[in-house]
Amino acid sequence: MKDLRELRQHERTEFDTPVLFSDDNLTDHHRAMMQNFSDNGMYFESSEYLRPGSTVYVKTINYCSVNKCRVRWCNRIDSGDNEMFGIGLQCEI
Repeated sequence: MKDLRELRQHERTEFDTPVLFSDDNLTDHHRAMMQNFSDNGMYFESSEYLRPGSTVYVKTINYCSVNKCRVRWCNRIDSGDNEMFGIGLQCEI
């Protein structure tokens, strides 16, 4: 089986920064921590489950950018007592 890094089309850049994300209706905003990004996507960790295929808007708190993204995958990650999810997003350019 191929390593996930071998399946990626774009190199990832490590970048820990807080983000806010909301659903398609832009109603509820949730906090997350971005871990890395590439030319067309990002990975962040959140206490919120996001359904693969859904659309979210992601705003980096410390920078002036908002991205419309599609959730590619959402997996539970081990984080001790709190339920956390690792979320992979494909973003529109």
